[in-house]
Amino acid sequence: MTFQTHQFPYGDDNYGLLMHCTESGLTACVDAGDAGATEAALTETGWRLTHIFITHHHGDHIGGNDILKSKFDAKILAFEDDKDRIPMIDIPLKDNQV
Repeated sequence: MTFQTHQFPYGDDNYGLLMHCTESGLTACVDAGDAGATEAALTETGWRLTHIFITHHHGDHIGGNDILKSKFDAKILAFEDDKDRIPMIDIPLKDNQV
């Protein structure tokens, strides 16, 4: 598989990352803290969001989840023990899961 990445700033001290598989067309965002910045990055690249990977529950990492999930029907992946702190997890991940 061939992947392309696109990093973009949001807020005062955060960066989002888009990862795009050129073969499947799937695109994931790592931490969706700002829906507007993520959408701008998607527009810039021409990619369509399919997944959101959340590293942890802080608001500046999950703040755009609801808008992006609604707009793109993206699947949210996050640590299963954060299910009470990260709303709308579609695919809960276990510790050390591959």
